[in-house]
Amino acid sequence: MVKVKVKARHRKKYVILPVSLLVFNVVHEFIVYKADVIGNRYIQTIFLMVMFMSGFAFVTFIVAPAVERTVEKIMLSGKKGAGFLGEIIMAILFFGALFYLYLKVYTSPSGIESILPGPLLNSSKSFFLKW
Repeated sequence: MVKVKVKARHRKKYVILPVSLLVFNVVHEFIVYKADVIGNRYIQTIFLMVMFMSGFAFVTFIVAPAVERTVEKIMLSGKKGAGFLGEIIMAILFFGALFYLYLKVYTSPSGIESILPGPLLNSSKSFFLKW
């Protein structure tokens, strides 16, 4: 049996960065959804610009390290349980959950609302509608 070892730099290049960008894309959908509450288009544009500029720093310094730790823990727990096959099964489950999230967001008629809890949904009683 051939042992396959995935190097950390390949894991970063082919797993961590794409997953971080996918998570940022869901956050992007949420930001655009929440920006619709702001009535003034100038303030809405400023809000979106600030959020997206700070979003890249958020992905770089918070999301990517968190995804890296999560992937490492998932792979390690799978490897301890069932060796290389366990590692593969855990990766499939992780990417399956991410695929399901994207499926809910992009194929549902309600979009991002399909995954948001009730308090985060836009309502007509919002403070920003008065601006």
